Formats: sequence, C-alpha cells, structure tokens
Amino acid sequence: HLKDFRERIRINGEMIAEEDVMKYYQDLIVKSDEIKASFFEMTVAMAFAYFRDQKTDIAIIETGLGGRLDSTNVLNADMSIITNIGYDHQQFLGNTLAEIASEKAGIIKAKKPVVIGQYIKETAELFLRKAVSIGSPIYFSDYSSDKVEIINNEYFMINNFKVYCPLLANYQVENIRTVLNALDTYQVYYEDFEIAEINIYNGLENIQENTGFQGRWQILQENPKVIVDVAHNIDGIKEIFKQLSKEKFKHLRIVYGAVKDKDVNSILSLLPKNNTSYYLCEPPIPRKLPLEELYNFSINNNLSVVYKNESPKITYQK
Repeated sequence: HLKDFRERIRINGEMIAEEDVMKYYQDLIVKSDEIKASFFEMTVAMAFAYFRDQKTDIAIIETGLGGRLDSTNVLNADMSIITNIGYDHQQFLGNTLAEIASEKAGIIKAKKPVVIGQYIKETAELFLRKAVSIGSPIYFSDYSSDKVEIINNEYFMINNFKVYCPLLANYQVENIRTVLNALDTYQVYYEDFEIAEINIYNGLENIQENTGFQGRWQILQENPKVIVDVAHNIDGIKEIFKQLSKEKFKHLRIVYGAVKDKDVNSILSLLPKNNTSYYLCEPPIPRKLPLEELYNFSINNNLSVVYKNESPKITYQK
C-alpha cells in the first residue's frame, strides 16, 4: 500500500472498512502468533477471510514476491497470470532469470490455464515445460490476436478502437495486452463468465476511479510538472527513463529513496547525470536503506546530490 493499509484489500474498488480490519485482526492474531506469521501472511489470511465472508464472485490475488512458496499459493486458482520476469527479490528467488522464473512458475495450477505476459526465450521454455508436465494450457500474450499501441499520452489503439486510458506510460501497452489475453482465455475455459468488449474499454477508461490505482507514472501537477512512480527494480527504472526521454525539460530534479533489499547501486548507475539534481531521503519503514548509505552510493555513481533528509516530505518540499 502507499498510504493506507486498507488499499491492499478491496471489493469493487472499495477498501475494507477499518472496523473489519480490527475484527479480522482479533480473529487471526492468536493463530498468527502461534505460527509466527509474517506481516504479508497475516494480510493474506485477512483478505481471504474477508472475500469469503463477502461471497465475492471472482477474486484477483497478487502474489507477494514470488510464486512457489508464496502464501497466496495455497489457492487452487482458476487461472494464473505471470507478467514480466525481472531481477528482483534475488535473495529469495535466485540470481538468474531462469531461477526466478522457476519460482514464479510455482503458481501454475494443474490443468488450469496460465497466461504469460512477456515472451523471453530463456524463461518461456521453462514455463512451457512446467505447463506441459502438469497438463496446463499456456498462452503468451505477445502472440495473442489483441493489438495494442499507444497513440498519444492518453489514448491507446486497441483492436482498431481508440480508447482513453489514464495509464499514461508506454509500458502499459504490455500490461493491457496481458489483461486482454487473460480475459479472452478466462472466457474460453469458464463459459459462465462473459464480458463485453465495451465493458473492458470502459474499465480501462475508469481504472483509477474503479480501483484506486496510483503511483505508476502518476502526474501530480503540471507547472512545474511533478511525476511519481514506484518503480523499484532495474527493469522498472529502465522503463521510467524510457518514458522520461519523451519529456521536455531544462533541468530534472529527482527525489529518491529506497529499501535495503534492492540492488540500489545498479539502479543508481542507470540514472541520468546531466542537468539533473538529486534530493535523497529514506522511507519511514524498517526495510529502509539508511540515508547515508544511499548518499554514498549516489556519490560513487557521480550523481549530483543537492539535498538529503530522512523525511521524504521535507525532501520533496525542498
């Protein structure tokens, strides 16, 4: 979550009520303490209990940091979706794309369809072997019949329809294609589920209102232009700076903080140096990368640090 824990558990875009969080906390805390459950495991149990009691028709569950050993993987899901495979959480998932993909493939369920969002030869062969071995139909979104391209900052061309969508970054093309492929696939295997094309386009147009989606190439203001993005690994940072290269500016100011389990040094090596000033901070959480460590990494990468403060809010205001 970005600001409120309840962002993690929603039905039809509506966050779980505070009194429900307290109720499920009280119901679960004794057992949670007995098994020494993590914060995320406790959250998953809370979400599952809430969705069960609210009798949801369809639940979309996001894994925490992997697949095979992720606490969400206790579900025998109707369909699995694996987006792109990048270097993240290596201390848990492995140091190569193949190792990471092997962990991600752990969410593929026997005889249930799986949709792969990005075709990478190194990982595709692994996903194919896993799917074939357990009789799971597999689909790669890159080879779907859905055609998606961005035509300007706010419009996408989707299967010859011009669709407004507030997801402004180019990297959303791949995400939208994956969503379309997943919906097509789901309707093939579950005939009682049907969704009209116009409803899909309406969903994309109203995604922020419907889901509370924020933090991905989100423009907070125009003059001066302020953009926030929560990209936190090498693949995400590369996409951000592809997008940034399309912007016009005289001088770029980057407010940056990180957590200590990311490859921060490699990320900083990708950041621009010319006409760019850096304002460093540390997130107010236990996983934070201490400010002085971040500062040292930045200096070693020849970044121009003009200000640093523990508080993200104060750093941003500067």
